Amino acid sequence: LSQELGTGQGKVLVGARPRNADDSWRNKLTNSLTEVTVCQMQGSPFNMTSANNCGKKEFMGGSLGSRVPDQALTDIAGGVVGGGAQLCEMANSQDESLVQFYPETLAFAFFRADGQMLPSPFTLLGARLYMNSISGQTTADPPLRNRCGSLPSTNWLNENIQTESVSTIVSDWVVQIPASSFVAVASSAWWIYEPGACDHVDALNNDCMAQRQHYDPDITQWYQAYEASMYDSSVQGAFGALVKSVGTGPWGAGVWWGDSQMYFLIVWLATSLVSNLAL
Repeated sequence: LSQELGTGQGKVLVGARPRNADDSWRNKLTNSLTEVTVCQMQGSPFNMTSANNCGKKEFMGGSLGSRVPDQALTDIAGGVVGGGAQLCEMANSQDESLVQFYPETLAFAFFRADGQMLPSPFTLLGARLYMNSISGQTTADPPLRNRCGSLPSTNWLNENIQTESVSTIVSDWVVQIPASSFVAVASSAWWIYEPGACDHVDALNNDCMAQRQHYDPDITQWYQAYEASMYDSSVQGAFGALVKSVGTGPWGAGVWWGDSQMYFLIVWLATSLVSNLAL
């Protein structure tokens, strides 16, 4: 912290929630599909590298704690940021574990009254990976058995924390914000809409019609989280300056058993509806 602050003011964080979702994205359906970079990552859980020379780093920070500047990290959230673990421990899902590695999100949760958690969607401009190590990898044995990420008992600070920052304006103030962002957004769970419509094995094999019936709400929710104009005017400029690309894993198709192929297309389409945003 003393290195971060030095003798003056440290960098600025901006927490924001978008306005209520609407169907305004439909007015942009004539947009062309944006170029998308798909990366296959491989290696140890703590040092993931691109297996197909895509030139990107593992989006959660599995490339030795290093991430792509100006890329928003997608927290594959439920109704609240941090999920069922209640911000207290790691679990086998990305959302519940991620807040432990991006602890500035925990700090914002303290502003919620009566022990409530942060509702999604929620964006934290400037949030960085302070802890080692989390990636899209897991293992059959400890330390990552049934866990997404692991905090070692020693040397647990991220030595490769991002240092790049962006100068932008928030409420008429010129501020410096770290060039990293955390965006929590939930998908639609088909098993809430249609309980019992698909068994677990069929869902894992993308073999249920129920998995492919909610693309409009999902496009709406993704657009709501990533379209700068959905946020208060005081932070729209900062959002556009910091969120220039999206890093995500299988949004909608993890522990909620969505159709992974359909959700890839949903994310691709929804991102293409946002101007100047890469995927």
